[in-house]
Amino acid sequence: MPNQNENPIEALIRKFNRAGDFEVRYVKGHVVSCDVMIRGHRKIYAVHIENGSQKESFWLAHDESDKQFHQPLVGEWVSGTVNTFDDCQNFADLTLKPIFDFKNQTRSRENDAFDWFTRQAASKRGPEPS
Repeated sequence: MPNQNENPIEALIRKFNRAGDFEVRYVKGHVVSCDVMIRGHRKIYAVHIENGSQKESFWLAHDESDKQFHQPLVGEWVSGTVNTFDDCQNFADLTLKPIFDFKNQTRSRENDAFDWFTRQAASKRGPEPS
């Protein structure tokens, strides 16, 4: 029986790893390159990251419904969960696995910082006139 407090991503990873037919692993690192491929009406990114001596490559589809989503840029710190039970995409001579629970941590920290400065400027201006 699943633990009610368990993260749903953790539960999914545990389920598929127990089945033995799938591989699920966390990845995180700095983006060293990002290639864009258009397939039909979808924009797909081939993201290559490094974290020390570890290198990972995966694919990520552009999510137009998520207004916070941005293409990963070189130098940004990203993380997520790569799995082998979803579709793989072929990029040149690479077969890339998909990533889910994707987070662009650099972009979200920058957005948080810009929001903080915006709030500080607004508080110095005082309340908005009605």
